[in-house]
Amino acid sequence: MMRLIMLAVLGTIALLSTALGAGVAMDDSLTPGAIVSADPAVVCAPSYARSQRLYDTDRDAYWRTVHTVLDAYHVAFADRHGYQIDHRVPLCLGGGNDARNQWPQPLAEAHEKDDLEWAACIAVCRDHTMTLDQAQRLFLAPADWRGAWSAFR
Repeated sequence: MMRLIMLAVLGTIALLSTALGAGVAMDDSLTPGAIVSADPAVVCAPSYARSQRLYDTDRDAYWRTVHTVLDAYHVAFADRHGYQIDHRVPLCLGGGNDARNQWPQPLAEAHEKDDLEWAACIAVCRDHTMTLDQAQRLFLAPADWRGAWSAFR
């Protein structure tokens, strides 16, 4: 009886982990990245990144992209709340909004990557301690953004 209870608990944990986005890793073949601008004068302009947010500028296109990205990664639309549709190359670094630059990032790691994105955007646009090309290459490196974060620090 105890064994059955333990199996039920483990099964529930596995299902919850999947529903909350555990186990989905960025796939270089599905999300190779896409850059729409390599010009620091453009991407560092005030409000540039905000003006590029598809959710704010074209909701229909945003939802089509969400469906495309979730389908590519075999994530059910009903499970989308366990993920953040994330840009491989951030908008503030000239990344594009198309599906080649987005993936369903598990929420458990989203804030960690957001910290790297913010730091890289500040390094390029405010502090000028990194070129835009360097920052874009950091995010376009094989899908190990944690390794990129370690190298960046």
